[in-house]
Amino acid sequence: MNLKLIPFAALVLLLTISCTGQTAVSTGPTQTPEAAPLLSTATPLQEQATVTLAPTETPIVVSEPTVESLPEIVLPIAVFIVDAEDERFASDRTVEELTAVYDRVNIIWSQANIRLDVQTIESILLPEPITQSIMLGDFNPFFANVGQTFDVPNATLINAFYSKEIGGPNGIVPFRSRVFFVMDDPSVHDERVTSHEIGHILGLHHVLTDAERLMFSGTNGKMLNEEEIGVARYAAQGLLDGVR
Repeated sequence: MNLKLIPFAALVLLLTISCTGQTAVSTGPTQTPEAAPLLSTATPLQEQATVTLAPTETPIVVSEPTVESLPEIVLPIAVFIVDAEDERFASDRTVEELTAVYDRVNIIWSQANIRLDVQTIESILLPEPITQSIMLGDFNPFFANVGQTFDVPNATLINAFYSKEIGGPNGIVPFRSRVFFVMDDPSVHDERVTSHEIGHILGLHHVLTDAERLMFSGTNGKMLNEEEIGVARYAAQGLLDGVR
């Protein structure tokens, strides 16, 4: 090659190419290559990687037992129609009437899956001094004279007495006993009075804020809430087990 014929600038360029084997020509500012995304689908690493996911756990749902799923509690009850020499006290109830009343009572108490099993419906003759004291709202002579001046045949776990008058209220459970009295002509439905008094025997108290509830006094409310159902079932089982 005749170097004399090559201009100086071209000579410099030629020498550069000869030494490096590369053309260091820049057409603009130097740019730093962008880093590949960490999970780029174009990288061999991604193709070989195995992604392990934690097993999906199925939530365990614990449902509260429904009343229907609880065992039925059956409480025996004896029903007595009060007879007396004084017509002011003798009940006008009939066996057929009270049988129908207890059919409806069991509809109300089915809310708690409690059933009243009527063992007997029969008349009972009470001495006049006893009926007079009941008329005055005094039940002490009744309890004091059971087995002495009169007998209660076929008494069982719960005992109901139906009298023409009982001294004022629709029904009453004297002395927190397992005995209750209901008058012949209550101001509310017969089944409601009976169910309400049974509620007292099963440990329930009056409520003051909801007239739709069974334990609200003086209405035809028939509802039991969840807490009342629990208390009544606990008490009912206690009666059957002999611990109440």
